[in-house]
Amino acid sequence: MKKLCVFLITVIVVLGTLSGCSAWFQKTDNGKMVLIADRAMIKTLISNRYSTYRGNGMDTQKESVAGQGNYSSTNTQVQGVDEGDIVKTDGKLIIHVGSPVIRIIDVASLKVVGKIEHTYTDKDTKFYLPSEIFLYKNKLVVMGSISQYNGNVYPMMKEPMIGRPFWIGYQDTYAAVYDLTDPANPVLLKNYEMTGGFYSARLTNNELMVLSNQYNIMLYSQDGKETINDPSVKETVSGKIVSSIDSKSAYVLPGKSGDSFVNILKVDLATFATPKLSSYLGSIQTIFADKENLLIAQYRFVLLNQATGEGKTVTDLLRFDINSLELQADASISGYLLNQFSLDVYNDTVRVAATNWAKDGKVSNSVHVFNMAMEPQSSILNLAAGETIRAVRFIGEKGYVVTFENVDPLFVIDLSNPKAIKVTGELKVPGFSTYLHPINKNVLFGIAEDLEVVPMSDQNGNKWNTVNRFGIKISLFDVSNPTKPIELASKRVVGQNGYTEASYNHRAVVYDKEREVLYLPYTDSDYTTQVCQTYPGKEGTGNYTYCSYKMESGIKVLSVTPTGVSIVKSIVVATNNDYTNLVNRVVYVGDKLFAITNSNILVFDRDSFAGLTIIKY
Repeated sequence: MKKLCVFLITVIVVLGTLSGCSAWFQKTDNGKMVLIADRAMIKTLISNRYSTYRGNGMDTQKESVAGQGNYSSTNTQVQGVDEGDIVKTDGKLIIHVGSPVIRIIDVASLKVVGKIEHTYTDKDTKFYLPSEIFLYKNKLVVMGSISQYNGNVYPMMKEPMIGRPFWIGYQDTYAAVYDLTDPANPVLLKNYEMTGGFYSARLTNNELMVLSNQYNIMLYSQDGKETINDPSVKETVSGKIVSSIDSKSAYVLPGKSGDSFVNILKVDLATFATPKLSSYLGSIQTIFADKENLLIAQYRFVLLNQATGEGKTVTDLLRFDINSLELQADASISGYLLNQFSLDVYNDTVRVAATNWAKDGKVSNSVHVFNMAMEPQSSILNLAAGETIRAVRFIGEKGYVVTFENVDPLFVIDLSNPKAIKVTGELKVPGFSTYLHPINKNVLFGIAEDLEVVPMSDQNGNKWNTVNRFGIKISLFDVSNPTKPIELASKRVVGQNGYTEASYNHRAVVYDKEREVLYLPYTDSDYTTQVCQTYPGKEGTGNYTYCSYKMESGIKVLSVTPTGVSIVKSIVVATNNDYTNLVNRVVYVGDKLFAITNSNILVFDRDSFAGLTIIKY
C-alpha cells in the first residue's frame, strides 16, 4: 500500500447569518443536527470547500479557588471540573511535564522516583509530545500531540523544490493513562490516539473529556487518490478503533463550513468502557465546561458584500450535554471572545462577553444572556466604545468586565434579572487587568499591566498614543457596592521588563485562601546591565556578537487580603538568561514551597522561605 501524505486544508469558507443558520446542511425538522451518514458525504463537503457564500445582510459552589486543603491545586474556572496543566500534586507526589520527559517526584523524600518518556530510533516516524496531565486517584493521565514524520512528499514538491522528506506537523492527539500504584514504575493501562491536534481537556469525577481540532480530513496518495481520514480514536493497547462515522456520532454543526472536525472523546477512568467519540464539522475558538454543559465557541466570517469583500466576524455558541455529547442548542453573536472566562453558565442561563470590530474600524463590546435553549434574554451593547475587552469574570449574579484604550474601566454588571441585565458601576484606573480572581463575594484582585497612555502629536497636527509600561501590578477591588466599585490597593510587583505567566494563563495562579497569600511565578530583566562580547567565527563566516544581561526569575510571595496587598518575599532562583531555569509554576505541599523550572525544582520552607534543597533533573 502506498503511503499517504496529508493535504492540510487551510481554506476559509464564509457562510451563515447572525440571526439564522445557512450552513451547507441545515438542521433537521426536529431541531437536531444532520448526521454524516457516510464518507461520501464528507467528500462532497470538502470538494465544495472553495465555494463562497454571501450572508444576508458569587456563588461559592460555582467558583473554584485554588489552595483548599494542605496542598495547592490547579486554579480552574469551575469548582469540581479539573483542567489539565503541566504540574499536578496530590500532596504525596508532584508530577511535572518537562517536555518530552514527565517526572514523578516523591514529596516525602524530595527525589525524582520515576519518569515517563518515549525513546526513539532513527527508524521511528511517530513522536509523542506531552503537554498536560491529570492526577486521578492512583492514575496519571498524560495528554498531548502526536507528530508524524512522512517519508513521502507531495508529488509536485518532489523535484526540484525539496527532494527530501518533510514534517507534516502535529496532527493527532493522545491520552495515555498510567497506574501510579508504584510511582517508580508507572504502568501504561490505556493509550487513546485521536485524530486532530490536541486542544484542551477536562476531568469531572471519573470522566475524562479530551477535545481536538482535526484539519487533515482528506488524505491524498501519490497517485492522486483521495481517502477520508476518519474522525476516530484508537486504543493502542487493545487495538480497538472507534470511528464516529461508523458509530453514527458525526454531524454537521449549524452555521459552519466543512473544513475541519471538532472531535470530543469521553473516557470513563473507573471502568475503561468503550470510549465515546463525537465529531462535528466545525472548529474551536474556546470552550467552557461545568458538570452538565459543554460550551464551544467558534469563529465564522460572514461576507456582507461579495464585490468588496466586506464582512464581519461572528461567534457561534454551541451548547452540548456533557454526558451524551449531543448538541442541545446554538446561537450566534457578533464579535469574538477573549478566552474561556468570556463564557459562563449560571441558574439556567448562558452568559457571554464579546468584542466586535465594526466595518468602519470602530470597536465596541457586548454582554449577552441566553436561556438554555440559547434564546436571547437581554444584552448590553456598545459597551466601552473604542476599547477592547482585556478580562472577564462572571460570579453568581454579577459580571465584571475590564476594557482598555487609555485607562482601565472595570465595569460591574447586574445579571440578577436575565431579561434586563445592566451596568451598575464603573471604575477607571491606569493600566488594565488581564485576570480577575475573587477573594470573597465583595473583593476581587486583578493581575494587571501597570502602564500609562501618553498622547503624542507632531508639528503637522498628527496625533497618536504611546504607552509607558512600568511592569505588573496587583490591584484590589471592593465591589460590595455595585454602583461604586473602589480600588482598595495597588502594588507593583514585577518590574518594567518583567512578566508572569499568570497574566495570561490562569492555571499559573496559586492563591492560598487560608493564608491569604498569592504565589506568583515571575521573570524580570534589566537591560541596562547588557554586556556584549565579540567572538571570531569559523573561517569565512566572520565574527559574531553575544550579549547578556541580568535576568532574574522566581516567586513573588504576596499578601493579598480583603484590605490590602503587600510583598512578603521575592524568592530569586535564577539570575541569568538561561531560559531553562525560569520559574513557570509554583506548588505548595504542607510547609514546603516548590518553584518549578524546566531543569529542576527548588524547594523552600513555606514559612521562613529558606532554601531547603534542589531536586535536579
